[in-house]
Amino acid sequence: MNTSSRVFDFLNTSQSGKAHQSSGISSQAFFSSISFALAIFLIQVLAFSYLRKKFRYIYQPRSYFVEDRCKVPPPRNSFVGWCSTVFRTPLVSYNDLGLDAYLFLRFLTILIVLFGGLSLTCIPILVPINFTGNVKELQSTGLDKVSISNVSMEKSARYFWHCLMANITIVWFHLILIHELYHCVQLKRQKLLSLATYYPENSNPLKTIILTNVSLKNRNKERLRDIFSILPGGVSDIWFTYNHDKLDGLVQDYKFYRGVLEKQILRKMRKQLNNPDPTFEREMFTMNKPIEIFGSKMQCRFPIGMKYIQRVHSIEYCLEKMTAIKFQINKRRLEIVSHIDDPTYLQTHGITSTDNVFITLNNQLSTYMAKQLLLSSNYFEMDECYVELNAKDIIWDNLQIQNSFIKRCRKYFTKVAMLLIIIGWVVPVAFVGLVSHLPYLTALIPMLAWINKLPATMKNIVSGLLPTIALSLLTEAVYETFRNLCRYQGILTGAKLELEVQKWLFLFLFVQVFLVVSISSGITSVFQNLLQNPISIPKLVARDLPKASNFFFSFIVVRGLAYSGNLLLQLNQLLHKVIIFKFRTGTPRQRFKILVTLPKQHWGSIYPFFSLIGSIGLAYSILSPLILIICTVIFSVVLFSYKHCLLYVVDYRNESETFGKLYTVALRQLYAGVYCLEICLVGFFFLVGDHDENGHYLRSSSFTLGMYMGVTMLVTTYIHIKINQKFDRTYDMLPLDLCSYFQHESEKDSRRHKDEKTAETRKPPTQDRILMLHKSLSYQPEVVWIPRDQVGLSQFVISNFSPPSDAIIPIIDSGSVISMDGQVSICSGPLSRFDRSAELVNSQFIFSTSMTDSQVLSSDQRPTICHSRSSAAPTQGNSAPKRSPSRVPPPSS
Repeated sequence: MNTSSRVFDFLNTSQSGKAHQSSGISSQAFFSSISFALAIFLIQVLAFSYLRKKFRYIYQPRSYFVEDRCKVPPPRNSFVGWCSTVFRTPLVSYNDLGLDAYLFLRFLTILIVLFGGLSLTCIPILVPINFTGNVKELQSTGLDKVSISNVSMEKSARYFWHCLMANITIVWFHLILIHELYHCVQLKRQKLLSLATYYPENSNPLKTIILTNVSLKNRNKERLRDIFSILPGGVSDIWFTYNHDKLDGLVQDYKFYRGVLEKQILRKMRKQLNNPDPTFEREMFTMNKPIEIFGSKMQCRFPIGMKYIQRVHSIEYCLEKMTAIKFQINKRRLEIVSHIDDPTYLQTHGITSTDNVFITLNNQLSTYMAKQLLLSSNYFEMDECYVELNAKDIIWDNLQIQNSFIKRCRKYFTKVAMLLIIIGWVVPVAFVGLVSHLPYLTALIPMLAWINKLPATMKNIVSGLLPTIALSLLTEAVYETFRNLCRYQGILTGAKLELEVQKWLFLFLFVQVFLVVSISSGITSVFQNLLQNPISIPKLVARDLPKASNFFFSFIVVRGLAYSGNLLLQLNQLLHKVIIFKFRTGTPRQRFKILVTLPKQHWGSIYPFFSLIGSIGLAYSILSPLILIICTVIFSVVLFSYKHCLLYVVDYRNESETFGKLYTVALRQLYAGVYCLEICLVGFFFLVGDHDENGHYLRSSSFTLGMYMGVTMLVTTYIHIKINQKFDRTYDMLPLDLCSYFQHESEKDSRRHKDEKTAETRKPPTQDRILMLHKSLSYQPEVVWIPRDQVGLSQFVISNFSPPSDAIIPIIDSGSVISMDGQVSICSGPLSRFDRSAELVNSQFIFSTSMTDSQVLSSDQRPTICHSRSSAAPTQGNSAPKRSPSRVPPPSS
């Protein structure tokens, strides 16, 4: 056998149809295979129940690290007290986290209702029929006894019940689907109304749209106002977008020098605390002056022995650089903001405008009208309109792309690349699967023949454990790859990015995890049959799909329990914040950011996996009904874990809110499982017809059932198309009869704008306008944050280098302390009278600044919460003391 044939055989056999290895396994073997996963899950739950009381900043951060209005009461301290708290928390209370988070929990609940209802109807009917449907000559083994493959051809009349239950399953699915889509539409409308009613400051972004591919001639305020004057209420404001790479580069340079300065001071303080040196003052603030090369951060230094090189104070040097950068930031920002409405002036000063424009309309209804209208008679001009914006959700890097041709090329390139990944990912997956088939591996790679000489136990570990780990790593790589490719398309908002990631990830998972693993012919043979003989696909699916049911029993249990256990234990956070964090020598700012940053959920990457499990459950609901009860139990366990995670752990702020759009897409992705069920049953009923004594195929009742299922599939397709047509339009648009409130508000806004226009000649942009500008335009340079020590080193630095005004960069030591052995502990954020940006922490949920050891936030203690700003804000003397050449005494508690 030559190498090429070996490679082809390995692509067709190493991973494809791998699920068929589990066909016919006994119930004892099945329970043995999932017992290990169940044991690991129980260990994770017990470890979580013990560790949650010790590491509350990991397992209950929403009880301590958020604003008072968003805090949740911590659960009881008993070992399993958290279970009753989570169980009693109603699902409606999660609505405050945003529709995406709430509807994800509802998605899991609906899947439980779907599979739980089918378990009560299908299992009592189909399991006895399947179990007694064999003959002595052809008996199935193991769990196959309760699947459709156990029914022999001599008893093909029993397939009527499978056809009947399949139609009941499809009807039950559509009833739930239509009800949930209608309910989701109502929830979104109520959410939009509540944003305008209870949060008036958020009503402005809801009236703002982004227009893409605006030509240069239309990049004029009067021109755009004339175009949109036909809409009710007209235009309230217009923002042009510009390329802010230079300003953003200045901001990054400032952060770079600030980080270098904080690290250098901390390193010198550690050295002095460990080994006190009387020459500390001279050595701490001297170094060789760096020489910039070509204006970049690349630097070179002359040897220390060259005494004629000028020696400068390193802290003063960094402060001078930061002060100069801060002056450039303020100057450039003032220049841009003052002429934000004059692209011509900014163009002459090297600030180019892009073809994306923000337009705020006076009427909420006008934003949805603009989305539906054809805004330009020229093709590819003003062809895309974004509504329901969040200023923090805008992807500014994509917004600053100036060439529309490059945008289209990137869009088409990424789509082709993702399709190639979906089709070609079988190659790396096949190499992973090849490890579980050591004879193929050693035949393909002769140098690995020594593996055959290993003991049987070692070979079982290599072929069983390594493929699982490698496949998990490959799957994680796919998640990041698809997210980066979708971002590279040029999508302008995170909400649309999540929707795009959801669609492509589900397609990938469905093809690679379900179809390729289920079909024994191999991926290359499948595509070959699809191109040469499409009619054979139903028979191919009908032959191979039932055999893989046992594999997916184990797959759903193992992955579901592992997913649920990791949600509780938060292993990544535990390792990062306890083990790695404890041995890192980071600055107070770095350590504080690690402690207070709550984990975020990327719902576009989470929904597809559970849509896949739901599709697999629907596809096997009639073929092997036991999967229904397995799905019901696993979804219940995952729901319970997610309720705890969203209640106490996950960040409640979701900038990429899609207002439930992800939920509607996930529900309709379940159609993939419905279609697989119908196609499999059509092919199966055609294959199992009666035969005469000569072996010739005879049409029977099974053929009639196959025709009936074909009609059912056509009806399902028609209903699917109609649902998409109906709900895509209904969900994306706001109905006219619900716009009276927005119309009333717009009239008040119009009167207010009219009064402002008559009273002003020209004034700086308001805060509402700043919200829709680049983040670098609203950036406020932070202070330098160093830890406070017991011998007064931090006060020496402050007294010599921190000015009494914010004209130069100040240095503060409040909020963190450093022990004599160099360990930094955090007790509050870097807030002072200089730090008005509050980048890392909000002034409403700062922590106590007491310097006692019992209240300092270390790696294994929770913070002491303080509700008043006065107790956490540093004093005047701490933040900006008068200059003094001598050291000050250590701060008192």
